Amino acid sequence: MTFLNSSARFEFALCGGVPKDWEEDKYHTIAAPILHIARSEDEFFPAARAAGIGVIAREPLANGFLAGKYAWDSTWEKGDIRARMPRPYVKQMAGLGQRVRELAEKAGTSPTQLALRFVLDQQAVSVAIVGMKTVQQVDENLGWEA
Repeated sequence: MTFLNSSARFEFALCGGVPKDWEEDKYHTIAAPILHIARSEDEFFPAARAAGIGVIAREPLANGFLAGKYAWDSTWEKGDIRARMPRPYVKQMAGLGQRVRELAEKAGTSPTQLALRFVLDQQAVSVAIVGMKTVQQVDENLGWEA
């Protein structure tokens, strides 16, 4: 299986090209945080499908922000990756989480399930890597209906 580096993953998506070392007889995937992909979803997902590249969506809940777990003023323990995030970024992510909560409420589902449904509805996505720390989070992540 071939993994494209970050510059190659966006090069193919934006230019519609395929890396020069492409081998037709190998499986090709891109592993990327879903928020980086979603910002250019209209270009990225179709380009991945056209190039025959499977997408491994990492962090589909954006470190819990899209699950609606955190506010702009949330704090975390030392060592937690979110504790190192710049406050403007935390504020932006909390705003996205709020919007997902609003949309989920209208759809009659949870923010977690809505965010995962968005990812898994993309035909180019082969798999989503979802982080879970508790049994409750596992249940929530698996609670969406196919």
